[in-house]
Amino acid sequence: STKDTLNGILNIVFTKGKYLMGHQIVVLQNDIRHNLNRIFQDICIERGIIRKEPFWRIGKNAYHIGSKITFLENYNKPIKHPIKKNVEIVSDVISNGETGIIVSVYTYDHLFYVTFVDNDDPSATKKVIRKSVIIGTEIGVKPFHIDLGYATTTTKVQGREFPYCIFWNNTNPAPCWTRSHAYVALSR
Repeated sequence: STKDTLNGILNIVFTKGKYLMGHQIVVLQNDIRHNLNRIFQDICIERGIIRKEPFWRIGKNAYHIGSKITFLENYNKPIKHPIKKNVEIVSDVISNGETGIIVSVYTYDHLFYVTFVDNDDPSATKKVIRKSVIIGTEIGVKPFHIDLGYATTTTKVQGREFPYCIFWNNTNPAPCWTRSHAYVALSR
């Protein structure tokens, strides 16, 4: 099964412990990406890498503390968002394809404020710029512009590099399977 195969691969990837940001699964098609993202997150919950509770349903996915996310749209300006008297959250610039690990989700007035970091090292999280993103408003990232980020497509991954890259080639590749897609996947 897909889960068994992915579990075997992840046994190798996780030999040194939790390492979500240092690797990327690269696929050809979005439907495969969506499926692998859900399976990968389930495996991480089973292994205790991601906390099962609490979770938030934002858009089409469930997100947990420790979930790896990616953004599917640019959000080009930081904005201050007042949430209470004398309290505000400042959202940072977000780039299409940017990934991170969720460290907290704060809900206020039917909005989600997601704070994430761009590495796995818990001792370094204080040194990394945390990014707060408003989900679901016209001035922030909309729910359908955030997704699970364990797997991505060859189109989305261009220009990025990872210490570990897993190229997932489904058994019946799409007509888009070309030499250039294989090169992009293998050169990450």
